[in-house]
Order: sequence, then structure tokens, then C-alpha cells
Amino acid sequence: MGCHHKAVVLDRQNCTWSKDCIGLPSVAKLGRRLAVLYDAPGDGSVSHMRREVGLAWLDLPLRLARSKVPLEP
Repeated sequence: MGCHHKAVVLDRQNCTWSKDCIGLPSVAKLGRRLAVLYDAPGDGSVSHMRREVGLAWLDLPLRLARSKVPLEP
């Protein structure tokens, strides 16, 4: 299966409390928003220990942001 319909929705640009490590995402559509639950250590850590759960709300439909890095085919 290819990666043509996948996207990064949380990164260091929009996740303010854990800029270097975001993991274990789960998503749920609620009305016109997407709830993204994920775990992260925060404070610039990349540790697998002492992680907290974060919740991000994203408006739907998701919009493709312009990137300075070209997408690979």
C-alpha cells in the first residue's frame, strides 16, 4: 500500500508543548472537526518514559499547507 493519502497533521509548527517528539496518534471525527489524541514527553525531550497525552482539534476539511520541502512521489 502506498503513502499517497497520508499526511503529517502535527509537527513542530503546530504542536507547541512537544516540538521534537509526537507519537501514538488516534483520531476521531466529531462534527466538522478531527480530534487527534497523541502522546509526547514535552520540554524538548524524545524519551519514551514519562509521556503525557495531548489532544489537538483540527478543522475539517484538512487543507494542504505549502511546504518548503518537496514531497516525494
